[in-house]
Amino acid sequence: MGKFLGYTLGLLLFFQTILFSEPLGEARKAEQKEDVEKTFTGHMKWIESQKDLDRQMETLFKAIDGMPDLDRSLKLLNKAVEKLKDPANRSRVLAHQASLWERMGAFEPAERAYREAYETHPIPSSLPFLVRSSCLLYELGELEKSEKQIRLVLSQTEKPEDRWEAQFHLARIFAITDRLSDALTVGKRLLEETASYGKDPQTLLYFLYTVTEALGMKKEQDTYRAALEKNGGLLKHFIFSDEKEKSKITPLPLPSLFFSRIPRDTAFDHGKAAPLPSTLSSPSPPPRNGGATAISPSSPKATGIQVGSFSHKENAEYLAKDLQAFGFSALVKQSQRKDGSFLYRTIVPLRLDPPDNPQTILVKLKEHGFEGFFLFEPNGE
Repeated sequence: MGKFLGYTLGLLLFFQTILFSEPLGEARKAEQKEDVEKTFTGHMKWIESQKDLDRQMETLFKAIDGMPDLDRSLKLLNKAVEKLKDPANRSRVLAHQASLWERMGAFEPAERAYREAYETHPIPSSLPFLVRSSCLLYELGELEKSEKQIRLVLSQTEKPEDRWEAQFHLARIFAITDRLSDALTVGKRLLEETASYGKDPQTLLYFLYTVTEALGMKKEQDTYRAALEKNGGLLKHFIFSDEKEKSKITPLPLPSLFFSRIPRDTAFDHGKAAPLPSTLSSPSPPPRNGGATAISPSSPKATGIQVGSFSHKENAEYLAKDLQAFGFSALVKQSQRKDGSFLYRTIVPLRLDPPDNPQTILVKLKEHGFEGFFLFEPNGE
């Protein structure tokens, strides 16, 4: 009798597994046929059918990585957030949502999602989410909020290397808010610590180069320029030895350049939040397939490269003129913040017919001393 009961329960469990995994099987078949819509529908049905999605996180992320469409990926993640009960897993999904928004150039929803990812599971290892939120607030011109948030990170972080990164971002805020002496003090101290924490000193050297220039400290500026040239030179085509040929452009690198890449698929459990990758400064990473057959269409196509964002339209227009002087097509796009103020973004649009090679354009921008990141906006900007 006991054997019969065990056999019956096993059979029921088997049929239940088939029932709940059927949409996933259909989705994987559709992946092999490169049918994006059926793949999306199958994954959505699978998520909806899960009574305990918290135990299926790796399968969930394989499903997300199998989608070449960012909008569909976001829809799957939105549905997943509704089903998840574990705060750690909800935080992980919210952070991935934020990274997708960021790749699309949608900074406001990305910033909110990063902040919510931290607030959902506020432990020390979730602090990288709050750092990314602070960086995006900076890009949106919300400098006071950005500083308040990064100071919160500094008051809570326990890892010296994380403090280094947060202090670097704080130094940038000092520089942009006319506290140049403070920016220089922090920057010098961080430069002494780069080797200890395995940080690349070049962005910091460039930061110090620009700060000493603004302070009129010619001798120290030359020291940082020599260090850059010795190390191969970040933006080496921007720093000319002939002062008469020197470009008028003196942009500070984007905040994302100060943060090293951290793999998203690090172990994640109730007491350890998944680290966050840096996505602003590079194109979309290849999908993590984990052995499953993935859809083969190319990654979402970049439609533009954002080179700067400003609270004052004149600054965005000056940057656009400088880009045009180097032969780039450039435009200024206006967007409105919640408080009614405006943000002005300087963008180099990419041609779709015939298509520009985004990487080629990005390299050319770097050669002329400009840093930027890809946009995936449907209106071509």
